[in-house]
Amino acid sequence: TYRIDFATQLMLQPNRLYTLEAIGELAGFASNSNFYEAFRIAKGTTPRQWYIENEENNKVTTEELNIENHE
Repeated sequence: TYRIDFATQLMLQPNRLYTLEAIGELAGFASNSNFYEAFRIAKGTTPRQWYIENEENNKVTTEELNIENHE
């Protein structure tokens, strides 16, 4: 889904600027439990575990995120 994809992009920023809880909020989830549940359904794992497994292989830049369009 769009919100989960946006959250994964934020997680992979170099020198990640946000906590996982803040990322869920920025992606439009009303609560941490909603974010974690939707993430688990979409990705088959928790946000933290996904981050650990993917952080080194898929880093993106802030320019690639085009964050301004997601506020």
